[in-house]
Amino acid sequence: MMKKKIVAGVVAVMMAVAFGALNRAGKATAQSNQEPNSGPGAIAGQGQGAPLFTFASGCVNANGTLDRGTADVVGASRVPGFSGAYIFTLDSNVRSCVYTVSVGLCGSEGNADPAIIDVAGRFDDVNAVFVETKTLGGVLSDRPFHIAVTCGGF
Repeated sequence: MMKKKIVAGVVAVMMAVAFGALNRAGKATAQSNQEPNSGPGAIAGQGQGAPLFTFASGCVNANGTLDRGTADVVGASRVPGFSGAYIFTLDSNVRSCVYTVSVGLCGSEGNADPAIIDVAGRFDDVNAVFVETKTLGGVLSDRPFHIAVTCGGF
């Protein structure tokens, strides 16, 4: 009986976190164009359809340059005028894919400063992912990161 209550509690917390993230994403889209990932949505049908299953990954330097990536990766860049805001672009529609990001240097030595990192689909490009990095205090700040995009097979 105790296990059922714990599992129910964990599921409730996960749903609350997911709802909060979806709610924040909806609010962010409705905000003014002064946000680094807001504005009118991508046009339906824009970009190629997602294949049955793909996996793409890359490492992006703090200045927004792509250090390395799989063949599907088109490029990376910083959002002009915003610290800690990046666009990671692939060669196909990734709107219904899963994005995983982690702060970390692209080289083999040293460690990146601790940071908070968020990821979402790019509002105006179905082939792109938006990544935002912040200091632990919540201030937008340039940080290097690793990203993996997994599509299909669900």
